Amino acid sequence: MDPNDVNLTGTMLVNLSEIEELAEEIMADKEQIKNLDHRRNTNREALNALKKCKGETSSNKSWMCLGGMFIKYPTANVSEILSKDQEELDAEIKNVRDGLKIKVSKLHQLEGSKAPKGFDLTALDKEELSTFTVVKQ
Repeated sequence: MDPNDVNLTGTMLVNLSEIEELAEEIMADKEQIKNLDHRRNTNREALNALKKCKGETSSNKSWMCLGGMFIKYPTANVSEILSKDQEELDAEIKNVRDGLKIKVSKLHQLEGSKAPKGFDLTALDKEELSTFTVVKQ
């Protein structure tokens, strides 16, 4: 067997293992985003339910599930906790999505294909969008 063939085979195996490892990380990140998004939607539903029930309840306490236990807690504090959790979830989802873009780009590079056009685009924030609408008028 030619030493060059052995070297080439070793290099190919290393590249394929890198591709496989990166693909698994991408799939894990997508699953994490899905789970975080589910938690975010659940929090949003809870916040909306608390807003609707503000005037209806005679007591100012609500039940909250923490770590498998239900605790009666002041409604204002429950809303505050859920709002903070919502902000943390938004930030975590954004971080995972940003990392996912980098990983997908690297995967395309390892596979030898070009990254899709427009994949690195980011959405406009409120300030940029308001500036755009002012200039448009």
